[in-house]
Amino acid sequence: MPRIEAVLKTGDLREAEAGARLLAVEHDELIAKAKNASPVKRLEAISKLGPIRIDPADLEGNTRRLVDRLRETMSARHEAFRTTLKEAEAKLPSLTAAEHKRVESEGGLHSFGVHYLVERDELRMLKAKKRNDQDSKFVIEGRQRDIQERVRILAKLGVSVFETSANDPKHPRLSMTLDPWFAARKQGMSAQRRHRVAMRRFIDLHGDLPVSDITRHHVKEFMAAIEGLADHRRLPAKQRGGLSDPGKDVPRVSAKTVERHLVSIKALLRFAVEQEWCSVNVADAIRPPKDTRSKASRRRPFTLEERRAVLARAAEEAGENSDMAWLIKLGAYTGARLEELCQFASANVREIDGIKCIEIDDRDGRKVKNLGSVRTIPLHTAIRDAFIARVREGKGERVFTSFRPDRDGRYANEASGEFARLMDRAALSDSRLTFHSLRHTLKRAMNDARIDPDVRRAVLGHAARDVHDQYGGGVSLATMATELAKMPPLF
Repeated sequence: MPRIEAVLKTGDLREAEAGARLLAVEHDELIAKAKNASPVKRLEAISKLGPIRIDPADLEGNTRRLVDRLRETMSARHEAFRTTLKEAEAKLPSLTAAEHKRVESEGGLHSFGVHYLVERDELRMLKAKKRNDQDSKFVIEGRQRDIQERVRILAKLGVSVFETSANDPKHPRLSMTLDPWFAARKQGMSAQRRHRVAMRRFIDLHGDLPVSDITRHHVKEFMAAIEGLADHRRLPAKQRGGLSDPGKDVPRVSAKTVERHLVSIKALLRFAVEQEWCSVNVADAIRPPKDTRSKASRRRPFTLEERRAVLARAAEEAGENSDMAWLIKLGAYTGARLEELCQFASANVREIDGIKCIEIDDRDGRKVKNLGSVRTIPLHTAIRDAFIARVREGKGERVFTSFRPDRDGRYANEASGEFARLMDRAALSDSRLTFHSLRHTLKRAMNDARIDPDVRRAVLGHAARDVHDQYGGGVSLATMATELAKMPPLF
């Protein structure tokens, strides 16, 4: 013990172990940065390891002096960590009873933080051995679970333990893998948005881990967090996309949403294995939860009374010619998706062969779900003249200017939240009714009017039944307009 106290300036064995391991890690960084560099560059690399400036004489072969200086630097870093832990003690009452008991069982917050450092560096040593036997994997997973619990508690107290070093190309962090993944897989914008939301939530829960450090336990915890997540469609756009929970009054997400998050993490880890960033896809054996909802509880069309009620509420609040009122009418009469309508361009309201129609496309930065979503839809006589007059009176390139894109460039997030809250104010709180239900409403109305099936698919943008249907560009606009005229007014 006297030797430990003399070298690392502590009599605590666990703290001494942490200091020794951190010193070794810093020394490895020093060697990597200084290798094959000029004396000046070596000096710069060493100096960046801490606040202690190193004299050039230390590079003249006196290794003992260099190691002494490095110890001083590490001591300064440990002191900074101690200070952070001391400041965090004031937040201990914010912990749950179980979390507080865990900290106290290890002798207080300082000892709890030191144990984190020790376990983190022991884990690095275990991984460096690259043993693939089952016992080693079991030990590594157990150590990672314990470290993750410590990180969660420390983060709750405002103690940041994640390293800020540059991203290692051979061991990239999760956030750094997204763009290469999207580019390699040629992911469309819709898929990118879905994957980014999933990865953002994973990072919110576990931190921006290197993909090689992600374990099966991480993925299971992520799935559990998503299963308990509130349906963010009921929240304002600015509160969406994370793990925030507004309370029990908001419905939970569906099993399908949980499955989409699992699909995202599985696909990214599969790509990481291909790039040799990790050796195995730890999410492969994990299955999504079953959708236990009854068929009667799933999305349904609006009834006539419900359609009239929500439209009347929108008109009462913002006017009959408001963006929301027209979104509702167009959603019902065209079956267009919310994103397709919110980004809708004024130039896409046209007259083709004497037929007034709207075009849905992916030009000028607009986005569609798939190839079938690019389509032209004749306007129903119930809204045709009034809508064209509104577009002509409008200003700007977009029809609905009150909706702005979010950070992912998506317009529908804001609009869907507004529509959900409008439904609540209209006393239509049935969770089976969303804006997409208007698309189901049109499908049922076309069925009831005995409209030709090919016309129904063309209007909704559904895929062709077979190769034969793909030739000739589908049904003509004239046929579509004639068939749609059979459908009575929807409001």
